[in-house]
Amino acid sequence: MNKHILAEISVPMPEDTIGEIVGTYGGRLMLPGNWMAPTWLSLASGVPYLTQNSLLKLWAVTAHERLRLSVALDAFFAVLYQLTIDEYHYLLRECDYPSEAVTNRAFATRLDNRGFWRVDKDKHPEHRHTVLALVAFHDLQKEIAACGGDVEKGIEAFCSQNDGEGWMLPETLRLADYGLGHDERAREHQPVRECFGPRFYDWQLAQTPEESWRECHLHARNLLGEEGYQNLLDELEGKEPVAGDRGSGVGGRGPGAGGRGSVAGGRKVERKGRQQKLFETEDQPLFDD
Repeated sequence: MNKHILAEISVPMPEDTIGEIVGTYGGRLMLPGNWMAPTWLSLASGVPYLTQNSLLKLWAVTAHERLRLSVALDAFFAVLYQLTIDEYHYLLRECDYPSEAVTNRAFATRLDNRGFWRVDKDKHPEHRHTVLALVAFHDLQKEIAACGGDVEKGIEAFCSQNDGEGWMLPETLRLADYGLGHDERAREHQPVRECFGPRFYDWQLAQTPEESWRECHLHARNLLGEEGYQNLLDELEGKEPVAGDRGSGVGGRGPGAGGRGSVAGGRKVERKGRQQKLFETEDQPLFDD
């Protein structure tokens, strides 16, 4: 993607609380693994309640948990883009046809060739990412309405339900309740949650929060080295870098990260000068004599 195209894209700028929630959900999806330990420490310094949970449980690695968080994120951004339910239905139109129909080439040629109906088309409609995103959006809009139209409070309520676990995939789903579906199955409750297996693997439940975050610190120290690890801790505590240390470069650009000789993970990185010209000119030869 070219920068001039990105510059023209409308991007919502969520408020602090919403941005924190979106960032946390995104981190859980994108940062599973011990090699992300320094980044998790950076996240936890800005979102302290993360350490109340086992880090392993925060990793979205099962199909169930990845779908749940992805669908919730879609609902958040639909709200941040100020879409109405009708507009969101229009964007995801034709996604609720039975799998026998959308996998039939003759039928599929009648559908919008730019539509999202291809996503999970081999699954029952109530198991598709697109349909569950619509359901989550409906549920989120109800929470916002219950909070008097306050989007921030509505999203907080949406994420605080189920003892703080947030919105869950529905146990069963009747598509007709959401104005969806095109066959008799849509008028009956169909199982959803149990079809995606468990939210967590057994090994994700084996550690206490204290044990998991202690191990996270050990992985960060092993990855960064003693000096880099200490630089990270100092940076997270807001301490001024010592002379010659231009920032750890972990979790974003540290102070002076773009300068010469910046520190990245405890290793000195020498920066070259300005980029050389690609083509020779009279006053700027490509190679020295």
